[in-house]
Amino acid sequence: MTSTGKMIRAGLTAVVAGLTLASCGGDDDKTTSGGTTAAAPDADKVRGVTRAFTVALAAGDQGTAKQRESACFFLSDKAREQVQVVGTKLGASTCEATFVAIGNLASDDQRAKTKSMTIDVQVDGDQATASYPAPLDGTPTSLTLVRNGSGWVIDSMPTSGSSTTAPTATAESATVTTVDPPQEIPTSTTLESGVDTGDVEVFGGPRTVSSGDPDDVLAERIPPEIMRYCKKVSDLPSIVIAGLTCEPFAKTEINYALFKDSSTMNAAYAGSDDGPKVPGKAQGQDCREPGSREGFFSNKTFGIESGRVRCWTLSDGRPRFTWITTNAGSEPIIAEATEGDKVWGSLYRVWSEHAGPFASQQLGE
Repeated sequence: MTSTGKMIRAGLTAVVAGLTLASCGGDDDKTTSGGTTAAAPDADKVRGVTRAFTVALAAGDQGTAKQRESACFFLSDKAREQVQVVGTKLGASTCEATFVAIGNLASDDQRAKTKSMTIDVQVDGDQATASYPAPLDGTPTSLTLVRNGSGWVIDSMPTSGSSTTAPTATAESATVTTVDPPQEIPTSTTLESGVDTGDVEVFGGPRTVSSGDPDDVLAERIPPEIMRYCKKVSDLPSIVIAGLTCEPFAKTEINYALFKDSSTMNAAYAGSDDGPKVPGKAQGQDCREPGSREGFFSNKTFGIESGRVRCWTLSDGRPRFTWITTNAGSEPIIAEATEGDKVWGSLYRVWSEHAGPFASQQLGE
């Protein structure tokens, strides 16, 4: 079953003007058929259908009804069923509404990147494969198409190397973040029954922690203004290899946990039964105001091109933000900030202006 995460990550591609069955790609678009050049009409049709589909999938509310209708027309019955499964999870009742829900999770930056997207096509009789780099993280992504009369339709939703090879947490073994003040560091807990851990793949491709001492790896990503108020946490569960608890501002606590890999981090982030569910539809700026939200954010100050954030209010009235960075090459870190004075705006400023972590070591130096 195609997960929401696979479709969102693999399908985030650019907005290009209009829908066409002719190739819109650059000079680097490649076409092969059994090792030789494929017939141009088939190649162009396969590439055109692929681009029409990915454009509509990324456009969200910025796209047109005609784009979405045409893209849904290019789906086989099998592919439509896969879209419907995703739509149900996103609260969408139609194919077109599902495209809007998925596309609204894309950022303008991600859409812009896809303007130079190369689509490689391999035709084998009545089947074809269209491959392209996912704009979110560059992961190789592919669509399977089948011949339909004189044209082509998509028969299988996007798949990518990261979504098919990354170790995926299971309901029996995955872990979630729990809180046990004053050291609110993720601890080992079984995932809530029924959580579809495949959905955590929305958070980017597989990544493992950098080589070196884990404590140093974590410390190098924390802004210096925060790091000077941090203490090392030594009593950690097996899935967390380094931890810091920090009090840089009065009544504000920030905790950082470095996981052994992104699969474990993603499951911990998505599996918590406290706060908003994952994945959500919000944008980072939506966390300016009190509420319960989850969604995408970016932060140029810390080099974060893509990340996920959860913001909500605890039962005792304290606001809490939990977030991860999903950039390619970023470390698998969950950060969590809580404001003891129950002032939501103060915590938002801490999260957006001070807490980091840096997406790369170079930015932190």
